[in-house]
Amino acid sequence: MKRLVIIHFGPAEWYPPLQNMLNVLAGESYFDQVTVLTTQGRSNLPLYVPPAGNIVMKRLGTSGSKNTLLRFINYFWFYSGCLFWLLIKSPGQILYFETLSSWPAYLYKQFIAKSTRMFIHYHEYTTPEEYRTAMKLVNYFHKLELRLYPKAIWLSHTNADRMRFFLQDIAPVKIKHPHILPNYPPQSWLAPVRPVHLPLKIVYVGALSLDTMFTKEFAQWVKNQNGQAVWDIYSYNRSPDVAGYFNELDAPTIFLKEGLPYEKLSSVLAQYDVGVILYKGVITNHIYSIPNKLYEYHTCGLDVWFPKTLLSSRLLEDSTALPKIVSIDFENLAENNLVNLCQRQGLKIRQDHYFCEEVLQPLIHKLTET
Repeated sequence: MKRLVIIHFGPAEWYPPLQNMLNVLAGESYFDQVTVLTTQGRSNLPLYVPPAGNIVMKRLGTSGSKNTLLRFINYFWFYSGCLFWLLIKSPGQILYFETLSSWPAYLYKQFIAKSTRMFIHYHEYTTPEEYRTAMKLVNYFHKLELRLYPKAIWLSHTNADRMRFFLQDIAPVKIKHPHILPNYPPQSWLAPVRPVHLPLKIVYVGALSLDTMFTKEFAQWVKNQNGQAVWDIYSYNRSPDVAGYFNELDAPTIFLKEGLPYEKLSSVLAQYDVGVILYKGVITNHIYSIPNKLYEYHTCGLDVWFPKTLLSSRLLEDSTALPKIVSIDFENLAENNLVNLCQRQGLKIRQDHYFCEEVLQPLIHKLTET
């Protein structure tokens, strides 16, 4: 039997790129079984259900506990469970995501089945300093996974800037097969560009913070538009002070809503004019990020506004075609005129094909090659 085991410590429900990958793998007949070893999250998000029977989810423990003892128990349960399933499944290939998922893969590859083909992907970029100051477990795992890198069939980051930093950080360790794997949405999300009318309909989807995001600045700007801009926020994960801030702001055109399951997101996004991204870029991982939402907003036909501090995202900036992708100085939002931001006269439609089915093909090809 052709078997693949995927190790992903973070709950699948929190990671749409993992869901997209599993949905694409479900359409592949090459694997008799794909076993996903993950955890269950402490949130109201509905559990992700694979679209095909050859994708088997094993949730080992729970993520997100603030209790030290419970975290330790969950780590033990997850890692011992992963080793058990690796021994039971004897996969010819392992794909793990992030350093926190690496330890069972390392043990299995190094000491049990050295012929196992190893695939590695990182959702985020972690600096050497962040590894040094991180939880001791993560720092230890990273030192071990350095030994795996030269043996990996595939190692990927989400953009070229992050990969460049990563390769510099791990030197003199060499990677034989570095790849770039962006977080694109499904092709089914493609929606036409809508005509824009005032009041402008703006949307934000995702985690929300008052400290690491331009939440306050953008909220005040929307309020100052005096009804010409409406902002809907969909968030399962927001800092405790967010609700209080918006209650005190008392902006009648800003609506704080519960988050949406990923599979329902595209139909909701297509009802808006603009999707906004709020990261301040306080850490390297954010500065050199191209958030999933940029691709998702664009594919759903929305203009995208993002902070100019996100340097990697600026590579995709384009105000000459629709939908527009525009960097904005969020520290001086008052200088941005709503009418100018909405200007579309003379612009032609050019929607890039940011589809996960296409961008995942090189990885699928590697996984299914004999």
